[in-house]
Amino acid sequence: MDSIDVARERALAWLQRIGRHGDAVAAILVALIVAMIVLPLPTFVIDGAIAVNICMALLLVTLALYLPSASAFSSFPVVLLFATLFRLGIEISTSRSILMRADAGAIVETFGRFVAGENVIVGSIVFIIIAIVQFIVVTKGAERVAEVGARFSLDSMPGRQMAIDADLRAGLARPESVPQLRAELARESRMHGAMDGAMKFVKGDAIAGLLIVMVNLAAGVALGVAQHDMPWADALQHYAVLTIGNGLVAQIPALLIALAAATLITRSDGQGPARADTVGRRIVAEALAAPQAWIAAGCVAALFGTVPGMPWYAFAALAVPMVALGGARLRRERPPRVADAPARATAAAVPDDRELRQIVPIRPIVVAVSPATEQGPRFDDLARAARRARNEIVMRYGLTVPGVELEGDGLLEGDAYRIAIDEVVVATGRFHWDCVCVEAAVLADRPAVQTWPQGYPLVEGASWIERAQWTGGEAGMNAGIEPLAYFSRLFAQLLHRHAARFVGVHEAQLLYGWLQREMPAAAKELAQAVSLPRFAEVLRMLVAERVSLRNVKQIVEALIAWAPQEKDTAVVVEHVRLALQAQICQEFSHDGILHAFVLEREVEAKMRASLQQTARGCRLALDHETAAAILDQLRCLVNRHVAGAIWPVILTTQDLRGPLRAWVQNELFDLYVLSYAELTPTQRVRSLGTVALEGG
Repeated sequence: MDSIDVARERALAWLQRIGRHGDAVAAILVALIVAMIVLPLPTFVIDGAIAVNICMALLLVTLALYLPSASAFSSFPVVLLFATLFRLGIEISTSRSILMRADAGAIVETFGRFVAGENVIVGSIVFIIIAIVQFIVVTKGAERVAEVGARFSLDSMPGRQMAIDADLRAGLARPESVPQLRAELARESRMHGAMDGAMKFVKGDAIAGLLIVMVNLAAGVALGVAQHDMPWADALQHYAVLTIGNGLVAQIPALLIALAAATLITRSDGQGPARADTVGRRIVAEALAAPQAWIAAGCVAALFGTVPGMPWYAFAALAVPMVALGGARLRRERPPRVADAPARATAAAVPDDRELRQIVPIRPIVVAVSPATEQGPRFDDLARAARRARNEIVMRYGLTVPGVELEGDGLLEGDAYRIAIDEVVVATGRFHWDCVCVEAAVLADRPAVQTWPQGYPLVEGASWIERAQWTGGEAGMNAGIEPLAYFSRLFAQLLHRHAARFVGVHEAQLLYGWLQREMPAAAKELAQAVSLPRFAEVLRMLVAERVSLRNVKQIVEALIAWAPQEKDTAVVVEHVRLALQAQICQEFSHDGILHAFVLEREVEAKMRASLQQTARGCRLALDHETAAAILDQLRCLVNRHVAGAIWPVILTTQDLRGPLRAWVQNELFDLYVLSYAELTPTQRVRSLGTVALEGG
């Protein structure tokens, strides 16, 4: 084993020394090509050159398959040029040897006899087919792709340069990485241009190869009959075998190199970590992404096997694995029971003794149920309800909410469930599939299974009663809520409460990318007015108070106008809210009426006097007695007036709106605060009560 390691180290050291003298190696290769063209070579040297040519073609094909991107082999056009000249030198040497000595070495003769055998006509047809495929299909296609790629690369270069500048201004690219990005862009552009020219050499090589074969066959037969006194049949047989072998040892490496060039040009490079994928991995991953297609193709192949006269076993040997593979992939995708989300993350897997070599991200939204619920008939309905709740928020508020993952958890029993956001449990409970949720006012003397505390989506005293005890005729806001409907409302409420978690720099960048495509002028001004982290913070603060992000135009214009002037992000958000006053009023109104609680002037003055500027912004610092009195009044008002889709808000002055919302959300999260300035002139308001100081 030691001797093998020593030999390996010596080989690596030898290759490194060669690599350090690459210029000398290139010069020697050019000299060898010239020698092959000018000087007659012995057959063993020709055999060695042919073997090198074949191995080099195989190496280039495998390199093209394993390289992460086309620009990773930017010297490929030069390699392609030298490979073409080397192959032409071999063809000239073999042609000279065939015509002068009627011998071109063992490799040429073996190729010719293996393909032609005793039938020259069959061998000639096989060679013609290979030459047609190489010239018309591969070479012509690669040449066209190289031409289009060079043109598109040149046309897109200004836009990509501008994208790098925009990323630098937006803070997405580090200043020290910009020169490298520009150099990579220039290298990629030069490579595509060089490939366009190099493919012309490949095309010319293919044409030259066909002409050399015809010349060798005609001249060889003539020389064999005239100078070597060979019969016509023997001369044709002998020189045809050598000519076919010579053509094959030239056309097969040419076909492989053209295939390598086509593979390198036609691949579509990904972005980010996916760029490290090889061609083979990407093809397999994308082909297996649609298991239904494998099942359908397998069924069609099985139908072909039933046609009379068809070899059924051939189609069966293909149909069965295709259907089995598609079914296996389909079953693998089903167990996580994901509702509009990527497959279950690695973090959910049982850890083993292998060391992790990459970051395992958390799963954003997970609903865990018991195995009984997962395998029961209501699971699909539950998945659809979760998906509808998530999609409604996405459509209504313009959020990029992650997909919802539903999974079974053996630690849960019966009809229990658990909801986690960012793998932090935010709600637990039971579905009570055999019960109905009703208000305490309509319970009468019927026994309740469980009484729930106050809080939206139910009011104080709401309880679960058995379905057999419920007739369904009683009146009431929440009379007769089914378990699935209750879960949908609870799940939607939780998504609203934690929506700000789903807005960050990545989501802001996605929105900025959309602006660059749809409103490039606004995107340019926005990049100059506000940094990407601050843009993300503004979006996060809007989402935290149920303000839709769909009116992108108004949000961006307000940011462009106010972000350069105001350093406090909270103040900028207030200006954005003023620009969105119409949709804010519509969001919190019911039948066009805004139901609100108002604060007496003494209460507002007390709050205004308690304002304190902290590192996290302006905050209320009320004394304990005053804070408790105000919160008690707000709870009483909420319990008295909340009903169905009507959910009141607090109206106050603009300077108190933000601090009051930050203060009240700790106790009454779903009680939002609006300022008088955010009301449109035509907005109707119904006062549901006034918050006053005791004795005031």
